[in-house]
Amino acid sequence: MSALKIKPEHVEAIRQATAPFLNQDTADAYRDAGLTEKRYRWDALWSGCRHTPSLNDVIREIYQYADDTHIDSVLRMLAKPARKLTIAPTVSG
Repeated sequence: MSALKIKPEHVEAIRQATAPFLNQDTADAYRDAGLTEKRYRWDALWSGCRHTPSLNDVIREIYQYADDTHIDSVLRMLAKPARKLTIAPTVSG
């Protein structure tokens, strides 16, 4: 896997803010509702933003040098331990 474009301190800020939302119970609830992994990941990010207002500033900084695909790479990495492949995969197209 290639290195993440997101700065390590920004990855850590995202990790800390999203940790309460990236767990097996939430992953299972999303799967049971028929929602995608991508929805699970991004809802966790925005929940993190609501509960950790300083994350909004971090996200603004990230958008100065990266885009959604880079943020999603971080979210995929962080969500992986919690999801255990239980959520329907994201459909692209």
